[in-house]
Amino acid sequence: MTPRARQRRTRRRIRNAASLLSLVAFLALLGSVGAVEQDLVPLLPGAIRMFGFLLIWAGLLAVAGAFDTTEGRRERRR
Repeated sequence: MTPRARQRRTRRRIRNAASLLSLVAFLALLGSVGAVEQDLVPLLPGAIRMFGFLLIWAGLLAVAGAFDTTEGRRERRR
């Protein structure tokens, strides 16, 4: 296996793992919202928890490539 193919495979595995972890973070975010909604958690600690899960979710989505706009385009080689 060439080093380039190995790098591509590793990058794909990291993106898949980040995608799965972002799903878990999103579900935790929804759970925090539900806990605040049902008055199981006070508002301030719940808001801090929601903000933290939101940052984790967005960060993992960025690692997974959700905000990557250059994936489909390739630069011309001269």
